[in-house]
Order: sequence, then structure tokens, then C-alpha cells
Amino acid sequence: MTWERANDVAKPKRSLSKPARRLSLSDVADAAGVSKATVSLVLNGRSREVSISEATRRRVLEVARQVDYRPRVPEIYRSQVSRMLRQISLLFVNPTGKADHEFLAPAFMEIAMGASEAGLLVHTTQGMSPQEVPAYCLDLKDRDSEGLILFTFDYEPPEWLEAFSATGIPYVVFNRDFGPRHPGVVMDHQGQAAEQVGLLLEAGHRRIACFGKFATTSLLRREGYRQRMRRAGLYDAELEFESPYNVERARAAGLELLRRHPGVTGVFCTLDLIALGLLRAARDAGRRVPEDLSVVSMDGYQFGEHSEPPLSTIRYPLRLMGRAALKLLRDRVAGEDGPTPVVIRGERVPGGCVAPPH
Repeated sequence: MTWERANDVAKPKRSLSKPARRLSLSDVADAAGVSKATVSLVLNGRSREVSISEATRRRVLEVARQVDYRPRVPEIYRSQVSRMLRQISLLFVNPTGKADHEFLAPAFMEIAMGASEAGLLVHTTQGMSPQEVPAYCLDLKDRDSEGLILFTFDYEPPEWLEAFSATGIPYVVFNRDFGPRHPGVVMDHQGQAAEQVGLLLEAGHRRIACFGKFATTSLLRREGYRQRMRRAGLYDAELEFESPYNVERARAAGLELLRRHPGVTGVFCTLDLIALGLLRAARDAGRRVPEDLSVVSMDGYQFGEHSEPPLSTIRYPLRLMGRAALKLLRDRVAGEDGPTPVVIRGERVPGGCVAPPH
């Protein structure tokens, strides 16, 4: 016989409304329909020692959350109890097992600030390889996390994602759309790429090239370019020109683009870093930007503000995406399953790279 069966038979359940007085361990036990001993073991992380069922453990934690139970413990231990009761986890999974990706820092900060405002603590890892995920998932329930926000370099649903699905713990995937089974938050890559191309069209350009490394998010951005150019009746597959993700190699590829297509007056670059290489190529080819060549891009990295001229780009909405990911996770924890992915639009940075063609 398990612990709760021996000690919690036919216990009446009380209302979960918060009384004015400070709640005791007995109040939580009555509300959850279990014994004080069971509540104590669960809140101290010892439920497995006496075979308390998972259903009972989660019921006790949920009741403690709903009534905002605060145990009478010395201040030095209070953070440990809070972490056990209200916590979310951030996990970065990639082949190297590292999480040191500066690109995501603004998102991490917004999630942390949003969690603090909501009275949540954030548990993070140093990063994890895909091979470590199954073991992490086995220990996940003991962490008492309300849910997870997952970060990954994968652009197709990885096999390890199913391990998280099997835990039953709510999760959100950051910056990836893996379909309705895996709720996520993403940037509007395709729609805003089409808008950037629209800026060139509105300025009067007709020969507009697409220049970028055609992989991952750049594929969505290229599709936005195609849709906008087709709608204008100006799409030409010959004007799609691939470039390595490296400034100097993008400069060389940009020179080749301008040599092969001298009639191009506008270029949509799928990435800021590649746009920087194109600006150098234009300078080397004697093409002034924006007088002779207009350039737009996407990402909004800070270095674009210091290029000459400053890049006309779309800033990656990482802060907004961080807040949105936290809200989506909390909604799912509360049982609210809205449509996903949640699509966030980035801020347009005008820069100085667009002008009417000669």
C-alpha cells in the first residue's frame, strides 16, 4: 500500500480560496485531501522515498500554489521552498552541449524579468547535448518545474523533443515552429521580408536581387522575397544569389553578383552580416549606396548602425519574443491552449541604404 493510501483515505477537501490569516500545513492538507505528513514529504522533495504517487504529489503542489502557501521557515531556507513551489526551467539543447549564445541574451533577460514580476524563479542549465536529454527528462519531475522554455539550433523537430512531450510538463519552443504539437514563439520572417522588398519596390526599383545563405530562417525570408516579387510580376530566379555567412566571403560573392547582374539596383539580403559584406563589395565595385545600389536586410544587429551608410533592416524582436514565450508557457500551465506558433514582428530600422534608382 502506498503512503497516501494508508494515511489519506477519505480525507475531506476544503475550498482553495485564500483566507485572511496565514495558512498552515493543515490547511494545505485539508484542501488537497491528504495528511499533513504527506504534504510535508512532498514539499520537502521526499515523495519518492515513501512511494507517494505522482498524482498526489502534483495535487499537493498545485494546492500549495493556488492558496499561495508560505511555510514558517527561517529566511535562509525560504528561497529553497519558493524554488520548489514556483519555478520554470530554461534549457538550451545543441550538439556541443553549450549554452553560450550571445544572440539570445536579450530573450533570456526578458524571461528572467518577467518571471521575477510573476513571483517565479528561473532554473537554467549550462546547456545540454541531445544525448543528455532522456536522463534530464527522468529527473525533470523531481525539479517541480511548472514548465520549460526550450532553445535549440534544430530547424526540424528533433527526436529528443518527444522525450519532453512524454513528461506531460508544459513546454514552449523558442524561435522555432515545429508544428501545433510543439507550441512555439517565432519572428515573422516571411512577412517582414516581403515588407523589406516592398520598400525597394516603392522606391522604384525593378531589378531586385535576393542575396543570402539559403538555409534555416533565410529560407523563410527568401520565400517572402519571392512572394512579393511575384505579386509585382517581377520575380526572376536568376536574381537569387547565394552567399556564405562570413563578411569577407560575402564581399567576394557580392562582387560576383554585381558583375553578373549589372542592371540590379536593389538587393534584399537575408541577414545583416551578409549585407555588410555586400556594402563592401559595392564600394569595391565603385557602386555608391544608396545612390547606385539600395540594400535592405534583416536581423537588426548593433553593428549595422555603424556601417556606412547604416543598414536598413528589421530588428530581431528577441525581447518581445522572450516575454511572449513566458506568457505562452504560463497560459499552458493554466490549461489555456491557444493557437501557435505565436508570431512576433520586429521593429523596422530605417537606416540609410534605400533611395530611388537613377
